[in-house]
Amino acid sequence: DLNNFAETHANEILSIYYHTDFPGDDPFNKKNSADPSARSLYYGIVEAPITVMNGITDGPDISDWLETRFRKNVLEESLFSINISFNDDPEVLLNIEATITANVDLEANVITHIAIVEEEVTMDGKKYYNVLRRMLPTAAGTELSQHVWKKGNAKKIKQSWNVENLEDTSKVRVIVFLQDKTTKEVYQAAYAKPSYTPPIVTGIPEWPGQTEEKAVPKPFVYPNPTHTGATVVLASSGNYNWNVLDKLGRMVSAGNILNSNKILLNTSHLAAGLYVVHIKDMQGNIFPVRLSVVH
Repeated sequence: DLNNFAETHANEILSIYYHTDFPGDDPFNKKNSADPSARSLYYGIVEAPITVMNGITDGPDISDWLETRFRKNVLEESLFSINISFNDDPEVLLNIEATITANVDLEANVITHIAIVEEEVTMDGKKYYNVLRRMLPTAAGTELSQHVWKKGNAKKIKQSWNVENLEDTSKVRVIVFLQDKTTKEVYQAAYAKPSYTPPIVTGIPEWPGQTEEKAVPKPFVYPNPTHTGATVVLASSGNYNWNVLDKLGRMVSAGNILNSNKILLNTSHLAAGLYVVHIKDMQGNIFPVRLSVVH
């Protein structure tokens, strides 16, 4: 059992649980679908549950590989150190500062990820652990401009978050991890409890027009897979900005629509592969849609 394994090795393992919209509906995913969708796309994951350790997975049956890989990883040298701190300016936000320091001389293209998790949530009598609530600024992370590191070199990353979609603010934790841009290897991770907790922002429905009593359909895209183009249909007409991200989180296309519920995408210039279309309304809500391009 993954939870038992992580608890047994709590001093060495930091876990993040990405709740996807497959194989079925997930109540946590309804609160934040963009980040799990982007991370699934990044790793090429099409089935769940599945475990990724330090950026690598060897299949859904963790009994075949988890213990062996863990024993190997704990013996490897820590190339970086991470220090997480907090401040209350402005006090209405959760303000995070991560300091990344090289422990050795090395060359690496590093992406810093900041994940907000809720340490424990009980739903329908079942406990869930380290539920992902948000990745800052997005699931694509922040690429560090420095590629040649000397021992002692340090970089600081600052992010702020409007606290929302939480069951218990006292359970908020921040995980910062460093990932190689090319190999996806995770170099280091750190975990901290905020020194203060801002008030929760009242949640906004996940989809336009959605309420607790009645949910409207999610946006959908057709044809999917596609070759030269696709249409995204939204639940209601309005003004929207949109962009298309590849599996590395890079923006490959963008645009906007006015007083419409349809986005026409030109995919003829895109390489074959999986993409996420992020649609943003005027209230700042983001609606992700997966898109497969084939040639």
